[in-house]
Amino acid sequence: MGRLLSLATALWNRRGVIVLSLIAFPALCLMYGLNKPPIYHAVQTLSLVPENAQSSLLQDVRNDEYQKILNRQMKSDTLIKAALNDVGVLLPGALPTEERIKIRELQQSLSLTAPGENIIEITLKHQDRSQILRLLEAVVLNFIDDIMAPERFAKEELSNSLANQVRTLITQQAESRESLHNTKLQIKKEPDADTRKDLEYQLASLDFQIQTLKMQIDLAEGEYQKALSATQQTMFHPIIKPESNPVIVSPAPGLTLQMFYLLLGLLLAIAFITITTVIGIIFDTSLRRDDEIRKELGLRILGRMPNLGDVSFDDGRISTMPNINI
Repeated sequence: MGRLLSLATALWNRRGVIVLSLIAFPALCLMYGLNKPPIYHAVQTLSLVPENAQSSLLQDVRNDEYQKILNRQMKSDTLIKAALNDVGVLLPGALPTEERIKIRELQQSLSLTAPGENIIEITLKHQDRSQILRLLEAVVLNFIDDIMAPERFAKEELSNSLANQVRTLITQQAESRESLHNTKLQIKKEPDADTRKDLEYQLASLDFQIQTLKMQIDLAEGEYQKALSATQQTMFHPIIKPESNPVIVSPAPGLTLQMFYLLLGLLLAIAFITITTVIGIIFDTSLRRDDEIRKELGLRILGRMPNLGDVSFDDGRISTMPNINI
């Protein structure tokens, strides 16, 4: 009870400071918040088709490690610089220092998350409402192109390899057919029976070789058509694509920012009041209770005298205005 009384006394004695703090701190923080430009938030949602992807990163985007890798890929200097060039933020001939600052600012404003299965969300925080959507769209398009490049390259490389294989087999088949034709002519012109018999064995071998090459060509052409179809499917049905246009999710960020600074001011005021009150109580050496007097001075209490407050004389009589302190 005595401690609560001491606390109440300390708060009452500092009532002016408390009221002033509760007004001054929120007001100062609110003024600071009003002078800061509002921060807008824009979001772009991307959908994935993991079964068509060769990279393991896109097959499990909810994996924290894979998200970190995709985040670093999205924030790469090359990709960010390309996005800034696309929207005209970086002009030709910009100084390296200015270029570095703008790239760093955009990297710090971007974030990538996976809120659901086969879903990626890219968020951008920016002060310019007129530019935030264009900037986010440029980042997303460059990010998609960067993701799709290895997929396209692998499928195009496979298609080119199969196409070269088909061309090589067709060339070998043509050469074998030409040899077969020449061998047939030699058989007709050859008078010797033994030589003609050897040529007939060679003719049978060439015919078998031609049939084998024909089967190999059919198989290679089938694989080539599959690879070509997969490449075309990647073009018309990409493994990663935007669900819709980017949207601003905080259309009025000024109010949110002001409320944040107002609450921050209240918290600072409460912290200041608490610290000053505690310090005041710790360093307060006044004696208010009987047990404090006996403990500190070793004296006994013989009686109590009220605080008479201000004493004045009225027609020769003492007039007082009691001032009772706790």
